[in-house]
Amino acid sequence: MGLLLLFFCGVVFTAFGFYILKISPLYSKKAITLDALVVDYAEGRDREGKIMYSAVIEYCLDGQPVRVKESTLTSWKPKIGKKIKIKINSAEPEKPTRVTFFNYLFPWFFIIYGILSSCYGAARLIIK
Repeated sequence: MGLLLLFFCGVVFTAFGFYILKISPLYSKKAITLDALVVDYAEGRDREGKIMYSAVIEYCLDGQPVRVKESTLTSWKPKIGKKIKIKINSAEPEKPTRVTFFNYLFPWFFIIYGILSSCYGAARLIIK
């Protein structure tokens, strides 16, 4: 029973990884890569009451400056004046995604873990 559960969890993880690939602007052919500048930060609190920070970035789209607060919260203050790369979907320019190595790898962790779990669960079920 446990091996069957492992197999199905692997399938779910793999499907979730492919779903992330589908919705992420990092992998979209319609996404635009832009340079952005961290111009400020906003403070907030997490569930435990700790102070968290979110970068406010500015970039130009069609000659017009756009200023948005990133949805990602961090425990450190963003460095004002830092230049970053972002990708945006032209349909939702107010939702930029920061281009980082981790953001590219994130869906692949789910896909690889899911495939390995499914294969291990299926192999153990067959061998049994």
